[in-house]
Amino acid sequence: MLRAVRTPLPSLALLLLTASAAPALAQPADGDAPAPSEVSAPESEAPAPSEPVVQSVSWDITAGGVPTSGAIAQLEAGFSGLPRAAYHYSLRRGFSVGGLVGFDYGLWRPSRTFGKNLVFAAPMRWTIFRDQAWSVGARVDPGLAFGFEGGFTLGLMANLQATAGYALENRIILGGGLELPILLAIPTKSGRSTVFAVPVLVGPVAEFHLTPPLAITMDVKVGPHIATDDVRWGLKLMAGVAYRL
Repeated sequence: MLRAVRTPLPSLALLLLTASAAPALAQPADGDAPAPSEVSAPESEAPAPSEPVVQSVSWDITAGGVPTSGAIAQLEAGFSGLPRAAYHYSLRRGFSVGGLVGFDYGLWRPSRTFGKNLVFAAPMRWTIFRDQAWSVGARVDPGLAFGFEGGFTLGLMANLQATAGYALENRIILGGGLELPILLAIPTKSGRSTVFAVPVLVGPVAEFHLTPPLAITMDVKVGPHIATDDVRWGLKLMAGVAYRL
């Protein structure tokens, strides 16, 4: 006698319904967020901006970097000024005037070291050419020198300079120049003759800006010290500081 086979119809129907619904669940509906695996990788972030580029120093005292406004205070010591203080005030772009006072013990002539001279001058600076790298300038220091060795001597001075400098690492200026510290010495003591001297000095200059307003300087020049009484070697060896006010 045949036995009727009973099939669990409710369970079979549930299985078929689940299988037919699986493909529909695999695809997102319109407006739904895509599956995590289908989200495209975000584009790489833009690189952070680099440090701002520091421009070249806006002024210098050894070459042609006359500031557009304000003033520069300068103090030097060495041979043959000990010390020598100057003040430079900018009248207009590329031109400054000022005052200088110092004690000079050699007047750029080592053979006459330990002399006694008081110097007063009115330095004038011009910018000849200047860009982000180069600084070229001229300077004239007309003035008076009062000598007290072997009697009183009046000196008429005209110190002429031309210097070019190149900026390195936005803080350092290296260069060189020509200097003619012309002097007419008129003694008042009888028996001494008037002397006219034209030293021709050449050599390097260096300037390092510790901070934007503060710099240290070095000026070294050598050459013939040509005078009406004789010809000797001349020397300038000065180190100092400069501060923009």
